[in-house]
Amino acid sequence: MIHTVRPTPAACAAAGGSVYFGVPTVWSRLTADASSARALAGARLLVSGSAALPVRVFDSLRALTGLAPVERYGMSETLITLSTRADGERRPGWVGQPSPGVHTRLRDEHGVQVPADGRSIGELQLRTPTLFDSDLNRPEATAASWTVDGWLRTGDVAVIEPTGFHRIVGRKSTDLGDASSRTWWAPSSTEWTCLGSRPRRCPCTSALGGSGSLMTCPGTPWARCKRSSSAGTGVVEPIPWGKQLVSRPPQEAPRLAYERGLGLLDGVAGQLLGDHRTAERGAALQDRADALSRAVTLEENAQRKRAQADEQLERERGQAAKDRAAAQQEHQQAVAETRATEQERKRTLAQQAQTRAKAATKQADEKAAGQAKAVEDAERAEQSRVTAQEKAAAQPATAELKDAAQKQTDAAEQRADADGVEELAKAEQQERREQSAARRD
Repeated sequence: MIHTVRPTPAACAAAGGSVYFGVPTVWSRLTADASSARALAGARLLVSGSAALPVRVFDSLRALTGLAPVERYGMSETLITLSTRADGERRPGWVGQPSPGVHTRLRDEHGVQVPADGRSIGELQLRTPTLFDSDLNRPEATAASWTVDGWLRTGDVAVIEPTGFHRIVGRKSTDLGDASSRTWWAPSSTEWTCLGSRPRRCPCTSALGGSGSLMTCPGTPWARCKRSSSAGTGVVEPIPWGKQLVSRPPQEAPRLAYERGLGLLDGVAGQLLGDHRTAERGAALQDRADALSRAVTLEENAQRKRAQADEQLERERGQAAKDRAAAQQEHQQAVAETRATEQERKRTLAQQAQTRAKAATKQADEKAAGQAKAVEDAERAEQSRVTAQEKAAAQPATAELKDAAQKQTDAAEQRADADGVEELAKAEQQERREQSAARRD
């Protein structure tokens, strides 16, 4: 890499480099020195940045060096964001497409989206991973530079084509413009008209241009198109200062914007050339444009209100859809809760039935144990009686002893019988209670 220190045409020609970087001022001085410019014909790449490269300088560089310069766009806050490609298309007056990871959009003064149709003008806004964090010790400037949804306001007015190519029209804070029609008059957009000297091809069609009409062509915003074939391809000729620039407004742009712009040009031309009639004509055009501006403003206000009403309707529809979805979700949740409650109730009933079965089994076991005990007591009583009889038979006794023994035996038998009857009565009563409880369930 060779630094030319002061980038004069002679220094650039003597450097013998393969890639040259420069600002538009350097390239303009270089094209003014044809011999020095031709010395760059062996370079691989010419790159222009920092500001918009005038179309006439672009054309001069291409004619003298055989190389179309690569233009790019960037800011200190973002680094390089837009650029034409070394292996792609390079258009005069256009700074190319977004770099990888960079997103761009256009917004008008009300924050409404501007279509990327190659004609509509709006403020360029950026979103990229290389955005700066904030202005040093200037929180108010930082807040003014960002939108609420996180896009950087560049302050540059631009046009975006459907293919993604960008053209920087001017600065929002310094150039003249008509916000209602999204049309801007910047030094870069009128320079070709003032300084151009060669005819240019115009990509207009017969529906958009014809003899005596104006066309907004890339880099030639004010020029007369003379259609020379049935296909609509014509030659754009620069129009000198002081001449009437329009016979009728073009169909592709608002009449208001063209008349006001032409009025400004005529007024400035009349003052420079001392042509009072041209200056008066410019003033008349501006007055008529002011009247049309009010009508356009009313129409745009109506359109804006209709757009706001449509947006409100869309929001209401979206809210209704959300409400329906929420209601459906609540219904599904209620159904799920009902099913869970029913399953829990069934589990509870099953547990209760299992508990009753265990209790019944326990009671039956206790009843059987009582009956076995009664039988055992009866057997013991019978055994005692038999033993007593055997003793009485083995040992003679008096009648009183026999009667007493017999009475004791009878009493024991009666007690055993009473105990057995009582146990059976209790068991039957318990069984009746269980049957009654089972019928109630």
